Amino acid sequence: MKKPNYAEMKHMLAQREAECISQKDIYEILLFGTTGWDSWENEEILEEFVKVFGSYQIPKREAK
Repeated sequence: MKKPNYAEMKHMLAQREAECISQKDIYEILLFGTTGWDSWENEEILEEFVKVFGSYQIPKREAK
């Protein structure tokens, strides 16, 4: 059985954000800071990932 690969989802969300970020957002991050994707709960990551990429692109890994 395969399970969602949350580490890969975090990587993909960060990559997408880095490619699309505006100068205004960079300014605000440098001024106020930000909480990275690595700090989000798995359920929140899954929800955000589906919003951005769609459920058909959820990366999977083999269950242990």
